[in-house]
Amino acid sequence: MVRTTLELERMLLALNLFDGMAKAQLVWLISMAEHVELKRSEILFERGDRVDRFYVLVHGQLQFVMTGPPSTSSGDVTDRAPEKVVEIFSPGHTFGESVLLPKQRWIAQAKALGACRLLAFKQTDLLNAMKQSHELSVKILVSLSNRLETLLQDLESSSFRNAAQRVAEYVLNLPRSGPEANLQFHKRTIASKLGLQPETFSRSLKKLSTEGLITVNGPRIIIHDEAALASMAAVDSPV
Repeated sequence: MVRTTLELERMLLALNLFDGMAKAQLVWLISMAEHVELKRSEILFERGDRVDRFYVLVHGQLQFVMTGPPSTSSGDVTDRAPEKVVEIFSPGHTFGESVLLPKQRWIAQAKALGACRLLAFKQTDLLNAMKQSHELSVKILVSLSNRLETLLQDLESSSFRNAAQRVAEYVLNLPRSGPEANLQFHKRTIASKLGLQPETFSRSLKKLSTEGLITVNGPRIIIHDEAALASMAAVDSPV
């Protein structure tokens, strides 16, 4: 739990959005923000709620989930409504830029994957902050642009890539230390983000491992042939 302004300053300066910001500006921003803490699986907002805050995720991981209508099997037994993870946020990510537009509503539910800390800004406070800091305005626009690009890439992947290709692309984009990477989320969450069933995700990882492209040991992945992975992940790959 963040107990002092100094602790929060240090945490924010480690995030790209606030990197290089003057101390006085940072303290001013912290004073304007609402401090939100969530427990694991706690809901920040539901689909259809009005967008009334701009959020900065300071600590933890949070997912956007869209839920489809429940299906009814034979015997009128209603199955659980299908869920699709559309975005996963890590520290430094922002969302809610549409608070700057009138009458916007959230298109997905926001759920904490673990303990989370966020800063929340009302529309007027966000506008004041952007007027005070040109650099902050640019970084918010860059963040929004990057997320739009990511969503377009996800759409391309789900439309034109098979399961193994999607997983190959995902592995390639993982943060790495040399040839080693770690799955950052539960496999079920990753599978949903990729538009796959959990068992399909696991089979695809095994396929990449069997072909000698990677080694999988729990969440740890060692990449042996980056070029082959990239070739497999290409949209026009015959795989």
